[in-house]
Amino acid sequence: MLHDDAHLPADRLDAEGGQILTVDKLLNQVGYANISQSSVIAAAKGFKGPQALGAPSLDCGQFTAAPAVCNDQVQFFAYNGKNQFSKVAGWTKPPASVTGS
Repeated sequence: MLHDDAHLPADRLDAEGGQILTVDKLLNQVGYANISQSSVIAAAKGFKGPQALGAPSLDCGQFTAAPAVCNDQVQFFAYNGKNQFSKVAGWTKPPASVTGS
């Protein structure tokens, strides 16, 4: 087991699940016979999204101080009780005055 599910917050499992699906997509794109370190890196660098369970678009390197941050988007949900949620805002980006774009 990679981690102890009993002590891992549920939101981390969602993020990891999306990453696993994205890596699977990249490996299928490269093809079994062509998998190598360089081919997977090239596929990952060319991937712009959407990431499963993640942001609809990715732009790695857009923040010089944090090059591994690949998006500045978020969604908001309200908890309605009994494990039920409702979306209160779609994908939202910060204002241009904050990002400088």
